[in-house]
Amino acid sequence: MKKQDIRWQQRFTNFNKALSQLTKFITKQELNELGGLMKDGDRWMDMVENRKLTFHTYNEEVASNMVKLITQQYFQAFTALQTALADKVDSK
Repeated sequence: MKKQDIRWQQRFTNFNKALSQLTKFITKQELNELGGLMKDGDRWMDMVENRKLTFHTYNEEVASNMVKLITQQYFQAFTALQTALADKVDSK
């Protein structure tokens, strides 16, 4: 018996969740789900873009640049987010 491919249904479910969340944010005119916890949006978007560049890279120059960015910029962003989230948990 041939197994039915349900991946498209799973993707559609995930799409609907994402669209529902986006709709909620658009109506509130607030795109930061974490309520201002992520202070440097440009840095976070740079991380997303750079992840795309390094997903399957075998380029030593790109890899070296990413090490520099992670140690000099991105690590600070992650620790700041961790602190903000911990403070939010502690305040409840």
